[in-house]
Amino acid sequence: MMDRFDMLMCAVAGYVAVVTLVRLMITRRDEVVGYLRTELERQAAAAAAAEEHDDERDAA
Repeated sequence: MMDRFDMLMCAVAGYVAVVTLVRLMITRRDEVVGYLRTELERQAAAAAAAEEHDDERDAA
């Protein structure tokens, strides 16, 4: 059987593991959000450039 010290150590280890995992997940989320935001901005710029090119071609 586990005594109080063993239970306390398991609780502390579990807490540290959960906090570490949450921090890693937050960091990864921020990386993914930044990547997606960059991709959306790039796609929006490409769409605007394509629309501008189409407008120039129609005017000519």
